[in-house]
Parts: sequence; C-alpha cells; structure tokens
Amino acid sequence: MTCNNKHDIPEYVGAMAEVNDTFKDIIFKQANAEGKFLKLGSALNVLQAGVHAKHGEWENFFQDIGVWAATAALSAAIAPMGIPAIIGTAVLSFGFGLSLNYMIDKLQCPDPDPTEPYRPRPDESPTQGYIKKYYDPIILDLDGNGVGTASKFGYHGAMFDHDGDGVATATGWVDKSDGLLVRDVNGDGKINDGSELFGDNTHLANGELATSGIEALRDLDDNGDGVIDANDKAFAQLKVWQDKNGDGISSDDELMSLAELGIEKIDLNNKETVNKEVDGGIIKEQATFIKTDGSIHTLADVNFDADSIHTRHLNKVELSDEVKALPGVYGMGRLADIQQAAMKSDELADILERYSKATTRVAQKALLDDLMLAWAKTDVLYADTDIKIMKQENIRWVEAGQNSSDVSNMTAGSPLTSNAPVRTIWLRPGETLPNYINTDSVPPAIADTALENKVKFVDAILGIAPTEYLYEINRSQTKIFEDKYNEVKDRLYHNLLNQTILKPYLEAIDVYTNGKEMVMDFGKFEEMLLSKYQTRPLEALEDLKDLIKLNGGVLEVGGYEKAFALLQEWRDELSEKYSLKEYVDKMFADFDVVNADKSKLNNIISLDDKDDKTYNANASNDIIMINAKTGKTVHGGVGDDVIVSGAGDDYLSGGDGRNTYVFSKNWGKDFVHYDNTGDGYDKLVFTGGNHADFDFYRQNSNLIVKSGDNQLTLLGVMDAHSTKEVYFKFGF
Repeated sequence: MTCNNKHDIPEYVGAMAEVNDTFKDIIFKQANAEGKFLKLGSALNVLQAGVHAKHGEWENFFQDIGVWAATAALSAAIAPMGIPAIIGTAVLSFGFGLSLNYMIDKLQCPDPDPTEPYRPRPDESPTQGYIKKYYDPIILDLDGNGVGTASKFGYHGAMFDHDGDGVATATGWVDKSDGLLVRDVNGDGKINDGSELFGDNTHLANGELATSGIEALRDLDDNGDGVIDANDKAFAQLKVWQDKNGDGISSDDELMSLAELGIEKIDLNNKETVNKEVDGGIIKEQATFIKTDGSIHTLADVNFDADSIHTRHLNKVELSDEVKALPGVYGMGRLADIQQAAMKSDELADILERYSKATTRVAQKALLDDLMLAWAKTDVLYADTDIKIMKQENIRWVEAGQNSSDVSNMTAGSPLTSNAPVRTIWLRPGETLPNYINTDSVPPAIADTALENKVKFVDAILGIAPTEYLYEINRSQTKIFEDKYNEVKDRLYHNLLNQTILKPYLEAIDVYTNGKEMVMDFGKFEEMLLSKYQTRPLEALEDLKDLIKLNGGVLEVGGYEKAFALLQEWRDELSEKYSLKEYVDKMFADFDVVNADKSKLNNIISLDDKDDKTYNANASNDIIMINAKTGKTVHGGVGDDVIVSGAGDDYLSGGDGRNTYVFSKNWGKDFVHYDNTGDGYDKLVFTGGNHADFDFYRQNSNLIVKSGDNQLTLLGVMDAHSTKEVYFKFGF
C-alpha cells in the first residue's frame, strides 16, 4: 500500500505483511497440546486460510488448516473474539487472493470518494446531475458524551445491507458505546437491512420510502404531538442496537428494548439542522430523547458514508463439486465471488474451467477479457446497451432561460449556459463566442464493443450506476476507465496464476508447527523447480519470477532465500544466449525500472547497469534485486525489505523494519548499513558457501565478512549501543 491512512494495513501482493498474534495463538494451541510438529498442510492451504480469515469465512478457514484444527475447542476460542479481533491488524497477508483486494484498498486511499474519477464533472455533463450516496440511520447517545461514530474501513469494519439488495457494503457506523434506533419489522430477532433502521430505506405507512431518519421516526407519531412515547403504538416495538463488536451483524445480546435502557420518550419538537462532519459521515439533524431519570440525551440523524466497492454478497448458494474445483476470486462492488457467480452463469463457469486448464500464460491471457465480460454479465444492473462518447461538439449551449431547442437570436452580451446552469459566459459587445461553444450540436459517437465491455466491468466492480456517457472534454474519461480495467485485469491474472500454473509449486511446500514456530519444508518445491530448469529452462525461469513476484514473502520468511539468488543466476545464464536475451528481457519488463518514479507492481524491483546509481525504495515492503555489474546504492526505507546484492561493489541500507540481505557467489566488496538501534533483527544470507568458507574480522564498530575476493562490511554492528540483532545464514 502506498497511502498513509491511519487504518491502512501494510500489505502487498505476494508478501506476508504481518502475522496476527491471535491467529498464531489459535493455531499453535492445538499443536502444543499434541507435543510434536503437526502438518498444517501446504503453503497453498495456509495462504488460503489467511485470506478466508481476513474475510471472516471461518468454515473455509478450518477446511484450509486441516481437520485437526477444526475442533470444538478451537471454534470456541475463535467465536468470542469476533472477526475484527482476528483480522484487525492482518492475518497471514500472503499474496493468494489478495491482489484484487489490494487494488480495492488502494482505491480508498487518495480520495474519500474513490468512484469520483469515473463520474463526469458537472461542467462536462450539462444535462445530468450527480449526488453522493449516503445512508442515514438514527443514532442514540447512550453514554451522554456525544454521538459516537466510526469511519468505514473496508473489510475490516462494519458491513451492512442498507438498501436490502442482499449485498452488505462497508459503511460508516455507530461507535460501540452508542446505539442505532431499530425496529424488527419481520420479527426474526435480527436487523437484516436498512428497512429495519430509521433512514432513507424505511418504508412509511403510505408505502413510500422516507427521505430521512427523522421523517421515518415521525411517521410513528400517532397523535401528532412530536413525541414518540407510550402513547404511540409502535413505541413498544422500538429497540436499540448496540453493535459491541462493530461488525454490522446484530446478535441477541446487542438488541435492547427502550425500557431496558430506561428511555421514556423521543422528542422531535426541538429538531435542529447540524450538518457536522464526523468519522464515517455527517450529522444532518439532531433531536433529543429523555430517560426515566430525567436526563436528556442526543438523538442524531447521521448520513453514513457509503462504500460501494468493499462488499459481501449475503445470499450465497451451495457450490457444486465442479465449481468448487475452479479457481476462486473474491467479488467486489456488484460482482459476487467468482465461484458464486459461476453457479448462476454457465458461460462464466465454462470460461473459468477452460482458464484453469490452460497450461500456458499466453493461453490464459487470451481468455481474460472473455472471463471478465462473463463475470460482468452477472451484475444485476448489466444491460446490453450503447455507451455514448460526449465531446465538446456534442454539447449544445443556449441562452439563460431559453429552451435548448431555441438557439436563435443570440446576441453578444447575453450569458450562455448549459441546460443545467453550471457555466455562465459573459461576452463584451462585439466579442465573438469562444470556439468551444457550439450552438449546433452533432450526435455523439457510440463506443465500440471492446470499450463498452471494459466500462461495464469497471461499473460493476466499483458499484456505480451503469455509465451511459463517456465525457472527453476537460479530461479523458475513456482513459480513466481503460486504465482501471487494465489494472484489474493484470491483478486478476496474477491472482489466478497462483491457483493454476503456480499451484503445484505451492502445494509442494509443506508447512509444520510445533506450537512455537512454523517451519516450511521446501524440499519437494526445489526438486520440482530444478527439474523443470533442466528440461524447460525458460518456463522454469518465468515460474520462479512469478513465484517471487506473488509469494516472495513466503519464500523469504519460510527460509528459501535461495530463490532470489537462483533468479539472478538463471536470468544471467539465459540472457548470455543471444537468441534468448530479448525474450528474457521482455519477461522481466515488470521488474525492471523504467518509470521516472521507479514505481513497480508489488514493489519488486530489478536494477541493471542502465539504471541510476542510487535507488530509493518506497515506504513499504520491497524486494530489490541488483542485476548489475556496476555498484549500486540502495536505500530500502521503511518496511521489511529483501535486498539482493549484485556483482558490483554495492552500498545497501534496508532502513527501518526487518530486512534480509542476500549475497550469492561473487558479490564484490559491499557495505551494509542497517538501523542498529531498531527492534527485531536483520538477516544476512550467503548462498555461495558454508560457514567454514568465511572469515570474520572486527574493524572498530564494524564487522567484516570475507570469502575469497568478496568482502562485506557490516557498519555499526559491533557498536556498544546496538540493539538490533543480526542473523547469519550460510549455504543451502
């Protein structure tokens, strides 16, 4: 993640950002009881378990970890914690299934309204108006210290089905110390959707929807005195939902009657307009409620921010065995999880099956557009309609007060405005109209099928109203949609790669725990990889590249740092063959730095001789590989970084965090500067020999490590004030 939201969870595709201590304790508890190492399954199982825990899908979580873990004791340990307690800081944030979620989270960072770029500005759309969507339930200040609210927080906060469409969305919410005024309309003991809150999804007695929570509440005032109390028949049906764990799911212990809380009446006579911005929304109006002890508390009609991207589709169907075997991708916006969508679409199921059986990346990429279109067609708002491209010449301008069909008799000095008065242009006597103003418009062009398909997919994942017009006036909306489509397409491809072509490798990594630590066995994994390199070296190289790109954190944390050295060795070896160099360079195009800001997908960077001598990484978890014979200076910055030395004399500085430095056979004469007063440890891995092949010397506060002509100077490690440990690892 590149944004600095205070709630932001540092994760990137393919790397373990953080292992939640609670999650580890739960897993290790059972293993410790057994008193021996237990097999959790493969790395693929653990990756899947982490993602399912992140989304609160505990049944799938247990299946992934294994039958031994799915015990009554373990279930009891998880149940009282609730989803937020386990996923609040991030569970096993490996790459499997997270690439699309990363994209969604990134959308939330730069702008409070991530869908804004996909909607035309008022001055680009003279005939259409746009409003920001809010939901406005009523909150009761139970503790008397003011109305408490919480910001929307993606999958990590409250998710609720406000409009009753069967889709829970991330939403601004009530603080756990206060409560929502509710009414269990269908009597099932739960608050199912917005029709059982008091807001713009509440049905009035006349059958229409309320425009606000106050209006919905006033509809229950039988005697019209402006007070809701025992004299109104619905008063006894009112309850307060105090969402103690903030998950947006009501439970019996969270629902209380007004009598239980000592609330005597609700007074709407002193209603006032507030329009105060708070966490998660805006307090629009306030009134009061009076308790039996005479104390007066605030009642607030709060417009909660709506998040149309982070969603959970509630009405799931049982998956067939055939669909269960297909790759899984979490849905977003109006798109359900891809396996759920495949149960309702034979077209999608067929393409997904063909995709999973494709044995080459070329074949998979050829199916991606069809796969995305079939998925988009499962959107409830999908329609096979045209999308018009609006340019300046397609917009007709008229005089203020004129009908758009009457553009005659326009004179200098008259203000010209669009149908919706968003622009006024004043002309001096004798001044001509600006050349972008048209009194005669031409019909807009129709987008081609490929563009329409892209736009409809983006509409669906963002959860925005279907696009009818693309505006090409002050900015290119077409490019905005195409860029987002291509970004999602790339992430979807890599998401599925772990579940198809790379799946055998991940299944070959066995994961064990003894109740104290996790151990990964890479024996079968390495055998598979080396065997393929002997017979199909280019395929093996690309497999290893993608394994590092998507799962570099798994390999490093699990102890297979050799992967990074192998990648450099194989790339150099195959690049020396002139006929293969162009192919290999193209294969690594997404690793090699070419952008001015040196930003790359997944923060995986390959530096060669053409790049600048100094590279400053982003403030995140980075994998930086030096594929150069000239020396480089690398600053890793904040985050847990992996830095792979090159053949030249390099200066490496991982910065804050837990950093790993990898040195292969001929690393040159390098310097490593690390944050020696930090916490935790840094790791130095030498793949080119055993411990006996290295000599160690002290030079003041520095440690020098030598092997043949190679030398590493570890700066400041012998300083008396050093607090950060350094681990050494030799050979494999």
